[in-house]
Amino acid sequence: MTIKNNDLELSKEQLVDVFKSYDLDKDGKLSRKELRAAFQFLGSNCIVSYFRAIRALCTVGANNDGYISLTDENKLQLLIDYARRCGYSLIT
Repeated sequence: MTIKNNDLELSKEQLVDVFKSYDLDKDGKLSRKELRAAFQFLGSNCIVSYFRAIRALCTVGANNDGYISLTDENKLQLLIDYARRCGYSLIT
């Protein structure tokens, strides 16, 4: 399974690696700012990436602490599912 947005094709594992690589402070969590940078890398423009980051936190980060845990496999899967709903196509 791969994720595609524009000309970028990534497997599920590679997409997880992209999100993990934007954990800039290495605390095991993604903040809104880190999510926004990841979505920009994946092809979202500045404004869209802002809203995608906020929506991801609301959708995936259900405990309302302002972060998405990278150590929780369920949260990572929800983040992948959210990315797919944002238009990143799943290609098998």
